[in-house]
Amino acid sequence: MLSTTALAGIAVAAPGAGGVTPGPCTSNRLSAHPDQADRFIQCSNNVAYIMDCPEGLDFSPQQQVCDWPSSAGSAPDGLKVTAVRAGLRLLPLQVTGLAARAEYDGTVYAGTVRFTTAGGALLCEAATDITGTARCDSKPGLLAPVGSLLLGYRAEFTPGPAATGVLPRTGSGTVSAL
Repeated sequence: MLSTTALAGIAVAAPGAGGVTPGPCTSNRLSAHPDQADRFIQCSNNVAYIMDCPEGLDFSPQQQVCDWPSSAGSAPDGLKVTAVRAGLRLLPLQVTGLAARAEYDGTVYAGTVRFTTAGGALLCEAATDITGTARCDSKPGLLAPVGSLLLGYRAEFTPGPAATGVLPRTGSGTVSAL
């Protein structure tokens, strides 16, 4: 589901909640997302859409494509957020085993992970442990559409203050019925 937000006279459409667009939005223009290396902003008919790169890739403003982090110029090269398969219980409605790990070449990063549905609805948030892994379960409530939960989830890692120069990253995981 796309939500639209007006920002300084610019319409911004993004999966789930919000996003920001620097400068004017003109047709056929791609620009880097200001907060996440693995996202970019695509302008179409003066509307900015926040788009995701495929998992493991970052947006390269110079090349105007999603590329490997080392080629895209994001830092640190190769930081990856790996999410695992979670389970969906129908009675009571619950997503269990949400987990994601942030690491690069054996180095783990402290921070928080925000778990959302593929459509952007918040499931839960958790801090990473000493292994760089965040885990939580979610009770989305009876009004949550089961179909949207089965589309998978996003794990958005935000580094802690000690991770200087590390940009937020996103991974995705699957959800299967238990």
